[in-house]
Amino acid sequence: SASSASSASSASSASSASSASSASSASSASSAFIQVDGIEYVNNEYLEDQEFNLEGKKRFYTMPDGTGRLETIERKKGVSRSILDKILNKSNQNLNSITLSNNYVRLSAQDLSLTFENDRCFLESYSKNKTIKSLVPEKEIGLWPRKPITEKFEYELVKLDQNIQYMQFDSYASNTDKPTYYWPLVIFLDKSGCILEGVSGFKNQKIPATLLQHAALQGVIKIPPKSYYMMMTPLASAVDVPEQELSNQGQIKIAALQ
Repeated sequence: SASSASSASSASSASSASSASSASSASSASSAFIQVDGIEYVNNEYLEDQEFNLEGKKRFYTMPDGTGRLETIERKKGVSRSILDKILNKSNQNLNSITLSNNYVRLSAQDLSLTFENDRCFLESYSKNKTIKSLVPEKEIGLWPRKPITEKFEYELVKLDQNIQYMQFDSYASNTDKPTYYWPLVIFLDKSGCILEGVSGFKNQKIPATLLQHAALQGVIKIPPKSYYMMMTPLASAVDVPEQELSNQGQIKIAALQ
């Protein structure tokens, strides 16, 4: 009958579709791997499509959340790091929006010679005792200057990538009750670790405390050409932070802007 013929036709179509689907899956699976001389290799197109994640494991990014802490974000297929950055408004700060403090002062090597007298180079003695952290584009580093055990000239050194023009400097309060800050005189050194020029008065703003972090002093610094190192030595007082008590120890974060 017509009904029987229709049922038979539907069953046949479903069976054909199922078979085709199974065949397609099998073909896809088989095309993912090839055998050469009895050795199984992964097809490069399949590998790229799976984003080199054959086991289907979850992937995560650890990114700064803007408060001095890190947040973990699951990565979805097809979502690159740059897309995540755009979604979270983490893109690089535009060069035109970078502003230096009204109190910003550049100090020449001659100006600094009055402060350091015969000391002109600082790399050799430092590298014997401490590891020097490097600041590279699109990254940030943390430093925790500590009060020296003996009364001596104390300073911190950071190695600078030659492609960085500006950096952001954040110094966090020691506590909420009686906060003190590490606020330094910044001096740029050449490849040999000798003085090029210095910077003072670079504070742009004070960041209020949140539930997650202490208050912070924040400033932007322009890196002069041919600067290979940045030296920081703590100030007892500074013209740009006259209302704050300064210390020779603290927590700072330095981020490359451009």
